Amino acid sequence: MCDFKDKNELDVVKYILEKLKVLTNEKEFKEFMVILEEFSTLRDLKPTLKEAEMLLLDRVKYEDLPSYEIGLEKGMEKGIEKGIEKGIEKGILGLYKYEKNINLIAKELGVNKEKVLYVLEKNGIKVKNG
Repeated sequence: MCDFKDKNELDVVKYILEKLKVLTNEKEFKEFMVILEEFSTLRDLKPTLKEAEMLLLDRVKYEDLPSYEIGLEKGMEKGIEKGIEKGIEKGILGLYKYEKNINLIAKELGVNKEKVLYVLEKNGIKVKNG
């Protein structure tokens, strides 16, 4: 992406997207979109590109873009990680109600003692002599 001089950034980006859609086949379009997204990040135009993509939403199949798939996969991974983390925290708190042995809780949940102590302290539970 070049210097737009006095032209509106959004107009230029929309023009580029429209031309890409007309001049390329689906495979080429996907490849150019990845490049365009990379350039937009380097030029601090990510919000502008996002806005242009939203305006052309009816003409662009986002689900088919590699960056969409990558973002979706990463989002799912993060969601799973957060879910596992929440589950471990609930497990620690639940087990602590019945079992005060920190080492046993850690062993049962497959985490280290420090993790158990951190979760308990984070939830306002003071543990003496860990």
